[in-house]
Amino acid sequence: VQTLEGLKTLLVDLNCRRPGVAKRLHLDASKTFEDFAESRYPLSECIQKLDNGLSVLPARKNSTDELSTVAVQNLLQSVQETYDLVIFDTPPALG
Repeated sequence: VQTLEGLKTLLVDLNCRRPGVAKRLHLDASKTFEDFAESRYPLSECIQKLDNGLSVLPARKNSTDELSTVAVQNLLQSVQETYDLVIFDTPPALG
């Protein structure tokens, strides 16, 4: 059984209706996944690194859950060489 300890991990908040990862971890959410997706900032400026080694890509609250599949694919292509594990926090499946 492999543990998660030592794996380079990225937590991506994709819950745009109720983004909470940044708030719970006391992070600045001024540069978000949406900023990366809309090419406002490079990914390296949007990802925040915690002291415990976890990296976080926060979300910005907006009225739609529609996320560009292309943006998520671009994100995965951009991080595949850097991270061992990518975790997506998504909206609940049931309303």
